[in-house]
Amino acid sequence: MSSFEKESTRLDLLEAFYELATLPDEMTGLLQEDVDLMESSPTDFSALKARLLKVRRLMNSKLPPFPTTEWDEHLVPRPSQIPSSGLGLYSLCNIPAGSTLCYYTGSRHSYLSQKYLPSKAYLLQVSSFFVDPEDHPSVKARYMNDPITPSFYNVKFVERPEIYSCAVIAMRDIVEGEELYISYGQAYWEQQKYEPTPLKHS
Repeated sequence: MSSFEKESTRLDLLEAFYELATLPDEMTGLLQEDVDLMESSPTDFSALKARLLKVRRLMNSKLPPFPTTEWDEHLVPRPSQIPSSGLGLYSLCNIPAGSTLCYYTGSRHSYLSQKYLPSKAYLLQVSSFFVDPEDHPSVKARYMNDPITPSFYNVKFVERPEIYSCAVIAMRDIVEGEELYISYGQAYWEQQKYEPTPLKHS
């Protein structure tokens, strides 16, 4: 068992204990590092929550390599065409419609742990969990921007929970030098403290 798998299993058991306040004896035996929490009565949920967040940080520091595609090396971050948006993601070659360009992935979070993130600028829900590439600059998909204007969208997200990612799929043929534009979704913009400016056709 890898160090990531060890901490992931430990985290799963701690989260189950947090939800149920009990675990079968055979599972409790797997939490030797957390026996202090298992034996406290009544359960110290404040300490348990702090341990959960600590173990999740540890697990995220040991993540396995992120999934990649044949197109990854042809995608580069450059200044975006959208004003005041920082970097955007561009294609260095023609890419056919329907291709998986890259994956949006990163640190893995639960509903509990995502509430304590200092920033949620890159946070994305995938199925029942969240991914956050903020601390992972190698994740190309994190550089994509939302132009707000639907006619600009040329890629879309397709959930791939089995690999803790969202695939970025070309909605049409992508031409060399083109910036990739994706919808962040209404829920994202409702949480922002500013009103985005839609990109306009020249």
